[in-house]
Amino acid sequence: MESKKSSVSTIIKDSAQLDRIITRITYQILDNHNGAEHLAIVGIKDRGEIFAQRIVKKIKEIEKLDIPLGVVDPTLYRDDFIHTPELPLSRYTQLSFNIEAVTIILVDDILGTGRTIRAAIDCILDFGRPINIEVAVLCDRKANEFPIVAKYVGRKTYIEPNKKLIVHVKERDGEDKIYCTS
Repeated sequence: MESKKSSVSTIIKDSAQLDRIITRITYQILDNHNGAEHLAIVGIKDRGEIFAQRIVKKIKEIEKLDIPLGVVDPTLYRDDFIHTPELPLSRYTQLSFNIEAVTIILVDDILGTGRTIRAAIDCILDFGRPINIEVAVLCDRKANEFPIVAKYVGRKTYIEPNKKLIVHVKERDGEDKIYCTS
């Protein structure tokens, strides 16, 4: 998603609220799977990767267990990249664990049309077939064009098509906030 906020923006979630969302999502994941023994967390490049790292850190604090962490860059798997003026570059995908032995929690910042999640799943399946793939997102904009549903959602919100949700993370933007811009 975008990384710059426009001049007309509203804060949807602040740093403390984002931390609570990540904590809640982490506990939901652990409750649904009776712990983290057969889980792997995979973040979608860029901001999904950061939130995946935060979830893994919270799991380690709670369960005292290191679980696999991966990253997928679904850029070349998207069905709409042919409509961009420049050829997109794939930054990297890193899945350095046996994905066939785990349930993957696929993490992203925003679920919009579903194209990115669909492309990320295609990317993962090129590495093998996990036990299951579940989706966790900070915000679901309810703008799905694909039948993609997140199992773990921080906030469901309808945003008009002419508006954008923009996620800032302190690792890249110096702050943790979600903005709605017009």
